[in-house]
Parts: sequence; structure tokens; C-alpha cells
Amino acid sequence: MYEVHAFFAEGEATKAMEPEYEAGERYVLIVFCRRPRYSVHDFKLVEEVAGRFGWEDVQVSHGGVLQPEFLNGDLCDLQDSFIEALHKGGAVVSLNDWLMRALYVR
Repeated sequence: MYEVHAFFAEGEATKAMEPEYEAGERYVLIVFCRRPRYSVHDFKLVEEVAGRFGWEDVQVSHGGVLQPEFLNGDLCDLQDSFIEALHKGGAVVSLNDWLMRALYVR
């Protein structure tokens, strides 16, 4: 059985992220990591997941276990990332992109 840990982090966009993100610029991220239930946070895994999605020099801030029941209502747009993390081991969302979507959905 798995759970998803979500972390706030800051990472530098690589050339692979262009044109959506400018290479070399830093962005605030939400990084989702699939973990066995009741496991401790794995900050190295956060860096690895972010790296798979084109981010480098990742600095992890803080995180916690994402409770699926909170992905209704205001956080429903994070459901896809939660599901992707469960199926593929991880997902990354730029906080700026998430905030912009949340503002325009209303």
C-alpha cells in the first residue's frame, strides 16, 4: 500500500523545460513522491523525482503526507498529480502554474 508525500521545493529549470520555463531560472515547485505507507520523508527522492521532470539544484523546503480526501474542492486540480505520483512514482507542479490555474478556474 502506498501514500503520496508532497513537498514544497525550489528548483532550477533545465533546457529540457523550455519554452515553458526559462532555463537557469528558479521556480517554486510542488513535488509528489510515492512512498510506502507510514514511511519517513525521503528528501533525496524528492530531488530525484524533480530531476526526472527537468529540474536541477533542487532545494526542499517542507512537506507532508497528502491526504486524498483533501483533493476535493479547492485542491481538486492536484488530483491528476496525485494519481500520476501513485502510478508513476512521482509528479511535479510549478507552484506558479498551479496558482494561476486556481485563480482562473473560479
